[in-house]
Amino acid sequence: MQSLRDGYQDTDKLLKCRKKVQQLYSIRSNYEPMWRNLSKFINPYRGRFHEEAGTLNGPGIAGLKAAIEWHMAHPMEELLKREHALMTRFYEGVKDIPDIVIYGDIKAEKRAPIITLNLGDYPSSMVSDELSERFQIATRAGAHCAPLMHKSLGTEAQGAVRFSFSHFNTEEEVDTAVRALWTLATEE
Repeated sequence: MQSLRDGYQDTDKLLKCRKKVQQLYSIRSNYEPMWRNLSKFINPYRGRFHEEAGTLNGPGIAGLKAAIEWHMAHPMEELLKREHALMTRFYEGVKDIPDIVIYGDIKAEKRAPIITLNLGDYPSSMVSDELSERFQIATRAGAHCAPLMHKSLGTEAQGAVRFSFSHFNTEEEVDTAVRALWTLATEE
């Protein structure tokens, strides 16, 4: 620790360092006044500047830009309409499956494009695993971080299987999910 401190006690070295940094940052930045008193910002124990923020998250910034542009080109009403159409298609296909229990009001005006259900007395994790392994359908099973909701639904032990629909899903994917649930429900 003492050797690091001694390295920055030499005033000439500090001034040379300060001038070099001022030259570099005056080229890149309009914030010249900030660099006038640079010696205040040097950490004598680490040899770094207090303002150093690290590397910018370039991929994150580019991804955010692309997402904003995509959403600007696709109005929210269009996205919601498509998602709800897919959800309704799925509901209409599974509502008559024997022993299926569908939770929630499908006709609610303000509703996320999600269908939560159970198939008979089967544990939700078993149904979800079968859908994944045999039919390559991704669902979420269990309590969905909502234990009070499951308590009110009476599904604390069983959980529930959740199907979520997105603008990127296709009608064929919805139909595949419907057929998969019919297969699971009618198997011996």
